[in-house]
Amino acid sequence: MARVSLSGKEQSIEFIWSWYEDQKEALLDFRTKVFATVIISSSSANSKFIGLTTDELNDYFQDSEEELEHLVCFDLISATEAVLRSDFYTKVITKINQT
Repeated sequence: MARVSLSGKEQSIEFIWSWYEDQKEALLDFRTKVFATVIISSSSANSKFIGLTTDELNDYFQDSEEELEHLVCFDLISATEAVLRSDFYTKVITKINQT
């Protein structure tokens, strides 16, 4: 049987969810800042937002939130796979050592 290296660096579901909530809050704060600078004062700290309409800004931040959710889904799948893989190989090694 091929030797499998398990790093033990799997992320927990709790860690991933906490990170997601932090990023979502940061995105909301950034959205608020951009709307305040672009819409209220007609200026922007980031040139990519200059000249965008309210609808375009809403679309941008909606797309950003969806992308964040996709990244978190992949992270959750990866963490789940790591747990299953680690558990499987631990059981296989235990079984081999018992025989």
